[in-house]
Amino acid sequence: MNLCPAPKGLPFEPFADQLLEQHFRNVWTDNADMMSLLYAGTPALKTDFTRTMKRTGKGAIADGINSITRYYINNFCDGYNHDCLDLWQKKLTPLTMLSNRSLITSFKLLCFSLISLIVVTHYFLHRFFPYAEAETAIIDPQRDLVVIEQNNSKTKLLH
Repeated sequence: MNLCPAPKGLPFEPFADQLLEQHFRNVWTDNADMMSLLYAGTPALKTDFTRTMKRTGKGAIADGINSITRYYINNFCDGYNHDCLDLWQKKLTPLTMLSNRSLITSFKLLCFSLISLIVVTHYFLHRFFPYAEAETAIIDPQRDLVVIEQNNSKTKLLH
């Protein structure tokens, strides 16, 4: 078929045809989202990198939300599904005595609280201090102007 030349074996090697590469990345990422939804109940993580080869702040926040959702599903909602699978695989019988599982343990509550605090703090820091990641930020109060230099590009913002 000879659609593209043979790859050299380098990691993240770009395709010869950019359109083919973009379609491949989109199909790969959509498949990852569907598999992850079936398995974990949330879309796949780091799909922004898979689609664009760049990690974005919006993608990191989405990954944090998906991770918290996965934690919640796995620890508070998934027991019934696992019991059904165990029953189907004959690892659990109707006569088996089930151990009393507490809905929430102090360790689970502590982990969930800390993760939630980290994600919310990260969100508010980026929401109210957007210039923290900029390499250079010049503020000129007389002209009511902010100039941000990030990745060798300048952006002027008026306030």
